[in-house]
Amino acid sequence: MLLIAEIILTVMAWRRGWKGWALAPMAGVLFVAFLLGSSVAASGGSMEDILGASLLLDLTGIGTLIAMVTHPRTEKPHLEARDAAQLSESVR
Repeated sequence: MLLIAEIILTVMAWRRGWKGWALAPMAGVLFVAFLLGSSVAASGGSMEDILGASLLLDLTGIGTLIAMVTHPRTEKPHLEARDAAQLSESVR
């Protein structure tokens, strides 16, 4: 169920101007989950031992995506022609 929400939110964030940055929260979640799971498995733990931490990690990623969807990315304003002319004159 959470995976479906993550996919939908990632697509929405992509369309709201975040483009490739929309993939960053889920990449971070997957990386940390891999490290956490590997360390628990190496120490002889089980899935139940990391259930709370993995749920918190997943909800953090979803919260980040929600923030990206609610605050669309704005592009930096481009220099207007007169500002560019003034800039080139000041360089000379």
